[in-house]
Amino acid sequence: MKEVFVFALLVAYLPLNEGQDLTDLETVNGLEETESFRCGVFFSGKNKGDKPRMKIFIIPKRFETSCPAKNPKEYEKYCGDLFNKVKSKITWRTPSKKRSGFNVGDDLCALVKKEAGIRKLPNKRFPRGLEVGFYYNYCSDITWYDTGNRIKTNLCCDTNQRYVDC
Repeated sequence: MKEVFVFALLVAYLPLNEGQDLTDLETVNGLEETESFRCGVFFSGKNKGDKPRMKIFIIPKRFETSCPAKNPKEYEKYCGDLFNKVKSKITWRTPSKKRSGFNVGDDLCALVKKEAGIRKLPNKRFPRGLEVGFYYNYCSDITWYDTGNRIKTNLCCDTNQRYVDC
């Protein structure tokens, strides 16, 4: 349920290339993990290259590839480019398309409270808030690899699960 909500929230803002259909990204296409790669958004690890802290969403569509992977950097570029489109169109203050009077940051603050029990950001554990990054995995490898691509501003939340500047 969480994944569907956050995916719907973010893809509502996803700019499409000419001829690209948004529903295409939402469609589970039946590709097996042994023949595909996928892209996801996570709360990032402490440093670039670290494993992610918490899943925000994974695009349901898998993208076809040959396994074993010959050049995984292609997937990094593909997912990074896809999420650059998202980053160019939305900010934490972009109005929520799911909840009137709220913004995208508010929606993610509510998610962090519900899924991780974090009531406020920054806090002692996360003194600069939470960084959001983009990841990929491929073939049968369950590891999520960091694209190094980040949202410029960390997520910070007040105790009412409302986004605030960090």
